[in-house]
Amino acid sequence: MRIVLNYLKLKEDTNRLEILHWGHFAFVFLGITLELFYGLGLLSWIIQVGCLFIFYRLFFITKKELFYSFWTFSALLFLFLLNKILFSPLPTMEIRLLYFLGLCLLGIEVYILSSPIYYPRVSWWEYDFRYRTDLRVSIINENNKTDARVTDLRRSAACIASFEEFKVGQEIEIKSDSYFSGSLKLEIVSKRIYSLGRPYSYGVKFVLKNEEETSAYSDLLNLWRNETLRRRERKFTKQNKA
Repeated sequence: MRIVLNYLKLKEDTNRLEILHWGHFAFVFLGITLELFYGLGLLSWIIQVGCLFIFYRLFFITKKELFYSFWTFSALLFLFLLNKILFSPLPTMEIRLLYFLGLCLLGIEVYILSSPIYYPRVSWWEYDFRYRTDLRVSIINENNKTDARVTDLRRSAACIASFEEFKVGQEIEIKSDSYFSGSLKLEIVSKRIYSLGRPYSYGVKFVLKNEEETSAYSDLLNLWRNETLRRRERKFTKQNKA
């Protein structure tokens, strides 16, 4: 898998994510170091700091390459910090505060990255397409019409799956006679390139310039939410009957 990003469009997010990532690293490192002055043995400190550097080295790679293992590392760090704050017998409130600040920065970083642009939601466990919330649309580009699917829709962004290749930074238009009236303009901000035989996954932002486009987006968003609930209910109903 290869990922292409529009770094010019995402420059603000990229800079913010770098600060957040190394920010919570600094707070965790300071917390462990401050424990050294309150009774933590030197050998224990060396082991913890060594593990911390190795962990963050791998953690940084997952974030940089946008691997889905980023969420596993985030969960492990979250549990570590939560344990330090709530259950660890730390000697001072200042150390708990350092870990709490690290937890806050981690939460902000996770929120920014939990977007279809960076990490589109993928139901790896769901093999039956009848229960996946995929909406069929058509991509219109220079009078060419291509079939595509909306596979994720959140926070004024979406993931579009298509076998047609487009460039990052390119503007496209989607239409659907079934889901919304008119058309919606999108800007491609990221592109995930998988192996042969699988469609490209485009992380896109909606370009809403008038009330008609805003209304079309609202119709699509409402349909997405209703369709998600409907398919989930249908799946559980079938399982209960079985």
